[in-house]
Amino acid sequence: MVGFHLDVSERKEIEELGVVAEDRLEQLTGSGGVAVFDLDFVNGRAWTSAAWQELSGSPVEHPEIGTFTQHLPDAQGDLALFLSNFGGNESWGSGPATLRRSDRRDTPILLGLHRQVSRRGELNRVLGYAVHAPAAASRQTTPPCRRVA
Repeated sequence: MVGFHLDVSERKEIEELGVVAEDRLEQLTGSGGVAVFDLDFVNGRAWTSAAWQELSGSPVEHPEIGTFTQHLPDAQGDLALFLSNFGGNESWGSGPATLRRSDRRDTPILLGLHRQVSRRGELNRVLGYAVHAPAAASRQTTPPCRRVA
């Protein structure tokens, strides 16, 4: 006779922590006003939070990546180039930007990005957030905060 014993308490703790983390993220990106997006350039997929959909005026949770160009007029039609250079060469970048809503109104935002780049320097994925910028912050020429490497 062979017996098998598996302690699942550690796995349950990890799952519970994951649920708590997801709940916090949902609170921030749902009604909390932090608009979050995930652009996967490798697979051609995108995801936006409810707050991004409200901020941009676009109620699509999984939009085409190309539609982000219409929401970021500073990209001038080249979204990957804009996101690659926004906020400097580090993997994290943040600063003022303009969001063009689907009703064609421009809104000042603070945009933050985390870039994932391939070994060859190609942009694979961008995780980002946006919040409404106060009028004074939207006129700044340098980002309000930047991570120091």
